Amino acid sequence: MKIFGGNVQKYRIKRNLTQQNLAEMLNCSIVFLSRLENGHYGVQFKNIAQLANALHIDPSKLFELDE
Repeated sequence: MKIFGGNVQKYRIKRNLTQQNLAEMLNCSIVFLSRLENGHYGVQFKNIAQLANALHIDPSKLFELDE
């Protein structure tokens, strides 16, 4: 979950989106998004594509380890 959340944060920042912006796009709370980015929450499988779409990335990028 930490890798996934860290990647959400990395790609959100690359797109110059605030947590507020992304939360509004996903129709979720900032608290949820913050906890997701910090690895405290997971995301349901059906929402991975929505998240990747909002970040304009392939869903597989959310699971990659930084090298």
